[in-house]
Amino acid sequence: MKKLITISPYYFITSLVCCFVISSAHIIAGIGTTSANFLKLPQGNRAVAMGNSFVAFAEGPISMYWNPAGLANGVFNEGRMVYNDWIQGIINGYAAYRHNLKAGGFALAVTYLNSGKMVKRGSGREDSGATYSLENVGVGIGRGVKINNNFNAGVSINFIYESIDGNSINGLAGGLGTQYHKKINEHYLNAGVSIMNLGTRMGYQDKFPLPAVIRLGVGDELLAGRLRGSAEIDYYIIESKVNGGLGIELRATPFLDLRCGYKFGYRDISLPYGLTAGFEIKYVESVEYLFDYSITTIGDLGYINRIGFGIRF
Repeated sequence: MKKLITISPYYFITSLVCCFVISSAHIIAGIGTTSANFLKLPQGNRAVAMGNSFVAFAEGPISMYWNPAGLANGVFNEGRMVYNDWIQGIINGYAAYRHNLKAGGFALAVTYLNSGKMVKRGSGREDSGATYSLENVGVGIGRGVKINNNFNAGVSINFIYESIDGNSINGLAGGLGTQYHKKINEHYLNAGVSIMNLGTRMGYQDKFPLPAVIRLGVGDELLAGRLRGSAEIDYYIIESKVNGGLGIELRATPFLDLRCGYKFGYRDISLPYGLTAGFEIKYVESVEYLFDYSITTIGDLGYINRIGFGIRF
């Protein structure tokens, strides 16, 4: 039996809340514009298909985006890649790997965004005949550990690079979080909290804070874990904005998971927009191969389709 790190969960939670308060107080003075906004793009088809409600259930390498405490969950090494053909020709990609360690896991993740070619315009918005592009890259590492049988904790750090029309800037972002798991009768209660994108200000002339976000979520598992429901609230500190989501996941067969959800709080979308759905197919030989897909409705802009691949061994 693995020996777990012995830290009082009450001490840990108190320390985490203090970090939230201190961090929020430090950056709240800059309410308004944020930099490196590609960090807001949700990652991982499972999380996206469940309405962006994943902080309580976070596990595997995608935890690097939602809650690094989720890196403590799992007994396999796992790699994930996601491709997102976003709006207006913008391309977003995400690749991450989690390595299983004693009492937890370690992960590496890379996020990429390219705007494609955009037309340069003059002072009167006339076409200058030239083009430029915007490129963002984030490279992160994270560590999740099991505090005891009920609590996980995690931390991550992300190096950020941005280039636009030959000019570049960079910065650092950090994140931390915790999860709670408890079996109550036939239910498996899950709760999670994380604070992400705390770090340096970025900008080409004026510098702005990163889009720091506090995520709070709860979830329940039924039917021996085959059915999951989750709810999440995301508070973006700088913009003083609240988003949220609801999600359901059903393990229809040992090789097929079905997911759906709804995102709320977004000013530019409302019912029937904001609906999400997706699935994952597993193929098992000596290792486990994974294919997943998600679709999100975004109002007049149509749909966002994401495809992903993974492997567990």
